[in-house]
Amino acid sequence: MIRRFIICVLALFAGISALAQLEEEPTLTFPQSQYPQGFDYYKDILFYSNGTAVYNIRNVKLFEAGRTVKEFRINPTPYCFAVLSTKKGKSRVDIIALNKEDILHRFPEKEVGNATSVCYTPDARQLLIVCGDKLRS
Repeated sequence: MIRRFIICVLALFAGISALAQLEEEPTLTFPQSQYPQGFDYYKDILFYSNGTAVYNIRNVKLFEAGRTVKEFRINPTPYCFAVLSTKKGKSRVDIIALNKEDILHRFPEKEVGNATSVCYTPDARQLLIVCGDKLRS
């Protein structure tokens, strides 16, 4: 009887110590100065847009559009990325070098018309621009 009592007391202390170890760890938060509105990734690297600029996950600005960023896509190589931006209903597509903020090519508004989407082909050889019911490459 005493043996069972001692076992119960030891089990009680073991249970209490186990519960003490299960205390919640503090939640770590890493606030962003920009609220992401769009995401794209390449392998393990994440990129996001806040609506006017494109950033990497370390919050380094890669491109400031000066207009509304509608969509952006990372080239599969990953040498550059394409940004589709709009201002007052007019679209523009810029191709930006990924390692610096250089504009490699800019498709003027006359060429892309009312573009709705951009996408790279899987072999990264072409950039496809959807302009209404037409596909431009």
